[in-house]
Amino acid sequence: MDHEEMFEKGQELFAQNKFDESAEMFAKAMDEGYDPVIAHLSIGAAYLNNGRIDEAMHEFSQVVEIDKDNDRAYFYRGIAYMNKGDFPCAVADLSHSISLNGGRPLAFLARGVARAEAGKDEEAVEDFKQVAAYSEVERKSFENLFGSTMTSFDRTRALLEGERGPLSQVLKGEDLERLKMWLDR
Repeated sequence: MDHEEMFEKGQELFAQNKFDESAEMFAKAMDEGYDPVIAHLSIGAAYLNNGRIDEAMHEFSQVVEIDKDNDRAYFYRGIAYMNKGDFPCAVADLSHSISLNGGRPLAFLARGVARAEAGKDEEAVEDFKQVAAYSEVERKSFENLFGSTMTSFDRTRALLEGERGPLSQVLKGEDLERLKMWLDR
C-alpha cells in the first residue's frame, strides 16, 4: 500500500469514527512520504474527535512549525484550547486564523463563543455580527462539530438586541445529553 492509499484508508477509518486507527494510518502515510501538513492536520482532527486534546494540540502545533500561515492549524488548535477551557489562548489562535483567512464564518463563531466564555461579551458581539451574515446554518454546523453553543450564543445575542439582563434556558433532550458529555470530559 503506498502513502496515498494509506491516507485514503485513514480517511475511511475517520469516517467510521475509528479515530485512533485513522490517526495511526495518517501517521504511517506521512512516514511513507505523504504531505506532512495534511497528515498532521488529519492526525490532530482524529485526536480532537477522540478527546485526546493535548495530542491534537501537538499535531496542530507541528503544522504551525512547518507552515506558520496555515489558517486551519490555528483554527483547530483554537478549538482544542476551547475544549481545555483555555479561552484566552483559543481567542488568540482563532484571531490568527481569521487574520489569515477572513472568509471562515466558523472561526468568527468559535472566537465569539470563546470571547463570551472569557467574559468579553462586547467583543463576542462583534464576532456574532460577522456570523449573522452567514446564517443559522453555520451555527448549527459548529454545534454539530464541537457541541452546543446556545448559552453563550443566546447571551451575546441578547446583547445585540439590547437585553442586558441574564438569560435563562431550559436544556432538553439532545442539548442536555451534549452538556453531560462535555461535563464528563
